[in-house]
Parts: sequence; structure tokens; C-alpha cells
Amino acid sequence: MSVQSDRPGLVAELFAIAVADALVAVDLSLGEWVAVLEAHNGGFSGRRAWFEESARMQLRLLAQGVHDDAPNDNLNLARRIDALPTLQSIAIMDVVDRFWTPSGIVEGGMQGLLESLGVVFSRTGHARLRRAAALV
Repeated sequence: MSVQSDRPGLVAELFAIAVADALVAVDLSLGEWVAVLEAHNGGFSGRRAWFEESARMQLRLLAQGVHDDAPNDNLNLARRIDALPTLQSIAIMDVVDRFWTPSGIVEGGMQGLLESLGVVFSRTGHARLRRAAALV
């Protein structure tokens, strides 16, 4: 009897864990998340299908899209996003994509919806880690 390998499943699950952990380190306010969501109106997966954009291209355009949406208001936010490690940028893209492909009604307004997607709002590093541990 041969044993089937589930390498794709393993890689997908490991990647999901890494993205969830990276998202905890993304320190954006509710207003900044709203600016990101408004700048990227629509899911990245839909844009991939429609415009045949690669994930790497979308990743490179993440900060630029935020800046281009409101250059005077979003310059500092765009610079902060551009300076993030790649995995944190991927985590932002994941939240944006899941936000624009909602799976149902979530209580708590915009903050509640973002928290349901894994976004952590806390002022201190310790509070962020406790909140992230509670999500697992």
C-alpha cells in the first residue's frame, strides 16, 4: 500500500499559519485599514482573474495604490506599508482579499469585521500577543 503525499495541503496550511502570525505584527489603526481597503476596492484574487496580474506585481503595487488613492492623506501610510517585511504585506493583501469576498454578516461594524479577518487592534506588544493567542 502506498501512502499519498499531501504536500500542497501542508504548504498551504503552513503558509496560512505564517500569514496569520505576520498579521499580528501589522500595526495599523482602524482608519488606516479603512484607507487600505478603500484604495484597493475589490479583492486581489478578482484582479488576478480579470487583469492577469501576478501576485508579485500586486504586492509591489500595494503601497502605491494606497498613496495614489489619496496622495496628500496617505503618503506616510504608504511609506509604512512599503517598508513592511514581505510576509506582513502579504498578510495585508490577504485581509483585503477576504474583506472584499465576505462570507456573511459580522457584528461590530468595520472593526468587528476586520477583527473577524484576524486583524489585531491593541496598543502594546503584549496586548497584541495576547489577542493573537486568543484567535488561535
